[in-house]
Amino acid sequence: MPLDNYKTIEDFLLSSNKISKEQFDALKIRSINESRSVKDLILESNLVSQEDYALAYSQVYGIEFVVLRGKKLDLSLFDLIPIDLCKKFEAVPFNKLTDILQVAMTDPLNLDVVNFFEKKSGLRVVSYVAIKKEIEDLLEEAKAKTLGEDVSKAMEEIT
Repeated sequence: MPLDNYKTIEDFLLSSNKISKEQFDALKIRSINESRSVKDLILESNLVSQEDYALAYSQVYGIEFVVLRGKKLDLSLFDLIPIDLCKKFEAVPFNKLTDILQVAMTDPLNLDVVNFFEKKSGLRVVSYVAIKKEIEDLLEEAKAKTLGEDVSKAMEEIT
């Protein structure tokens, strides 16, 4: 099946044999009964890894996939988009070019969030799809480093 024939991520996962038709049908029924998204149920049930899901998202929607594991963290980017907002929207800024902020997100097609980040940062935002766990890990690292810097500053003020 050519790439442009995939209407949904689920279509891609089915055709690439990441999930079976039976599993997908069961998830659709469960989705209706529980008023939850099929995406959440797929990830929650561990039928596919977060990485497989993010790669499928990338393939279906033509959005570049970025690996955050091992990326060096630039804390100054969180001056543009605070850590708490990043956590709320499952996103992390990972690079700044002259007038562009590159942001990894679990849902890079959420244009409301992209537009909000553009207004907040004053830069054009280019969004990438990334694995949720990697985003969470980078945000935890950023929070820890920021907290460490705040404690160091407070200690300097005391002495």
